[in-house]
Amino acid sequence: MATWKKSPPALITAFDAALAAEPQAERRQMFGYPCAFVNGHMAVGLHEDRLIARVPDEAKRRPCVILGRRMKSYTAIPLDEALAPRAMPHWVSRAVAFTATMAPKPIKPIKPVKPTKPLQPATATGAAKAKRHAASAKPKPAATARKARTPTAASAISAKSASPRKTGSARSRSG
Repeated sequence: MATWKKSPPALITAFDAALAAEPQAERRQMFGYPCAFVNGHMAVGLHEDRLIARVPDEAKRRPCVILGRRMKSYTAIPLDEALAPRAMPHWVSRAVAFTATMAPKPIKPIKPVKPTKPLQPATATGAAKAKRHAASAKPKPAATARKARTPTAASAISAKSASPRKTGSARSRSG
C-alpha cells in the first residue's frame, strides 16, 4: 500500500492565504490534505508536495497522476513552481473560476438509519457442530438381535396380491 507524505507547512500556508481571497470556495480536508470545493466539486488542493488544480487546458500539457491513475481535468504544479511569488493565488483563482462554471452537484437526501438487530452468537461449523450435537443427543438403546425370517406361504401370497394389477383386462370387464 502506498504511503503519502505530508505537505510542507510552507505550501499549506501559501494555499490558505490564496484561498482566503476566494469567498465562494469552501476549504475541506480530503485524504488528509487541504482542498477547496465550489458547488460540491473539488477545485484545487494539495497532494504531498504539489498543488492539484482543476484547469482543463493546462491538464492536457501537465496531467495529474496519482497512484498511476490520471485525474481528468486536473493539473499538478510542482512545489517550487507553486511557491513562486504570485503563483499560488494565480492557480487557485483559475481553478475556482473554472469550477464555478460547472453545474452544482445535487444534494443527496439523507436516508433514515434502520435500527440494527442484536448480534446473534456465531454458529459453529463442521466438527464443532457435530461434537455439540453428539453431546446433547439422547443415548439410543442397544440394538437387539433380530431373528432371521424365512418366507412363509402366507407372506408369499400377500406379496403376490400386493403387485400392481392390470386395468382394462377382459376379465375385469366381464365380471
